[in-house]
Amino acid sequence: MTREELLNAVMTRPETVRIKGHDFRKLDLAALAALSELGNPLADISGDVESATRRMTISAVAEAVFVCAAPRALVAEAVYRHGAAAAREAAAEFCRRFNAGDLPEIMAALTAGVAAVRAAQAEAIPDANLPASKNAPGPAAS
Repeated sequence: MTREELLNAVMTRPETVRIKGHDFRKLDLAALAALSELGNPLADISGDVESATRRMTISAVAEAVFVCAAPRALVAEAVYRHGAAAAREAAAEFCRRFNAGDLPEIMAALTAGVAAVRAAQAEAIPDANLPASKNAPGPAAS
């Protein structure tokens, strides 16, 4: 199974939200993977949402809109078969149908998805009262 097939299988039919007459897929694993391939700040789930949105350029916004609103096949083709430059061109072309005045509402929806992903992350807190796991990395791993 190729990487593209795997990503498509992981998220087959995500929920959508309608914004200003356009359907947007809610942020999912496939969208995060595509955004990561493009180096988009929204794909960095390690920081806070405000930090990511401050780093957003108009090109990054267009990429996010493209990844979440364009047909999945078009996104996969552009990102995984033709590379970042082609995907950015496809994003710019796709985004011609959107009104710049709709950007605040679109960005609010996209960043809400990122915030939800970040909120779902959990960090394991070791319990000093439990014995060490036999699967823990040993001295040879470091």
